[in-house]
Amino acid sequence: FAIPQHSVIEALPLGGLSGNQIDVGRHGLALRLRDSAIALIDLREALKIGAPVTASGDHLVVVMRVGQYTFGIIVDAVADVQEIVVKPLAQTIADIPVYSGNTILGDGSIVLILDPAGLANMLGFETSGHYRVSASDQSMAPPIESTRLLVFRDRGCMLQALPLSVIARIEKAQPGQIIQSDGQMVMFYNDKLMPVITTNERVLSTELSYCVLVVGVGGEPMGIAVSDVVDVVDARLDIQISSDRPGVAGVTNILGEPAEILDAAHFMRIARPNAFNRGHARRFRVLLIDDKLFFRDMLSPIILAAGYEVCTASSAQEGLSLIKKGIHFDAILTDIDMPEINGYEFARRMQDETRRNVIPILALDAHASTAVIEAAYSAGMRGAVGKFDRAGILRWLIEELDANAFTTKDIERTTIGQVAA
Repeated sequence: FAIPQHSVIEALPLGGLSGNQIDVGRHGLALRLRDSAIALIDLREALKIGAPVTASGDHLVVVMRVGQYTFGIIVDAVADVQEIVVKPLAQTIADIPVYSGNTILGDGSIVLILDPAGLANMLGFETSGHYRVSASDQSMAPPIESTRLLVFRDRGCMLQALPLSVIARIEKAQPGQIIQSDGQMVMFYNDKLMPVITTNERVLSTELSYCVLVVGVGGEPMGIAVSDVVDVVDARLDIQISSDRPGVAGVTNILGEPAEILDAAHFMRIARPNAFNRGHARRFRVLLIDDKLFFRDMLSPIILAAGYEVCTASSAQEGLSLIKKGIHFDAILTDIDMPEINGYEFARRMQDETRRNVIPILALDAHASTAVIEAAYSAGMRGAVGKFDRAGILRWLIEELDANAFTTKDIERTTIGQVAA
């Protein structure tokens, strides 16, 4: 299942050494959360998809807020945080109040999107649409907005805070999990290497454990290592002392202590410069066509390292087959000298498919002579670059994709942040 990220406050472990235990009362399940008790929904039982959870089991509580109400849903695990395309429900299940839509993931699996207001109604809460402020509560003063902040502390630093909305997940890195590679600290996250930095440029110890705040940048995560996560608070972003230090927006009062409000963009730019400069919510996908394995293996790592997804094809026919299957590509790089269908003919066939003619195509040749460039433009391509011109290939991708990230198609695509639970 998926739930909108904007409704999520935090995720808490249950059972084991967490200290968080379920209370079973006359009115249902509850959890003691700091100074208050919140009602819980067991999704297995509520959706009739399995046996109810037991008080001794290891699960997670995703704490949510709908309007003025806070409650939790019990799940087995949080799988991922990602941008998805929301699709309407089929008519046969459109009247079920706990679902608001569905989506299809990259592997073809279907995920139902839970409606936070529908879940709140299951607990007997009124939705915000039924709640009205009484006349005595109205005043001429403007509303005071607050921001949900994750407050943490690093060794040798005062309290620091980041808006919770920019943090996708908090990982616990055990000693030795953060290592140094190519002059920077990295760790494995979702089976891929992720850069890890600190807020004060200090060197991380491989003998200590850290809390790693995972921040998503253009589809490529980065981590900020801190010593300890203190709390999640709702506070006004009232900067009382401005700061000239890079990465610090200013200092305010949180939990009775001075706390630095950090500039997330500063750390994104350091850890993921390519993804940050791209300014886009997803990684662009590039199709590389070349009949020679040598060039596919030579160019793929260069394009991947620049922050793009790469799919390769060994012939123009294979490339056309991928496109006809409905796989979306943002740009295509193709060799011009291939058997059966060369690069020029491939580009012409792409033009014949009117739905595909907006995909920029770059011609690749051993030497991009004037004649090759002119022939490429005549075939409907957007330039030609030599295969060994690494800088030229990346410069073309930046100009065609990164500089034009927000196209009409992106504007028409409706996406919302979701937490897959």
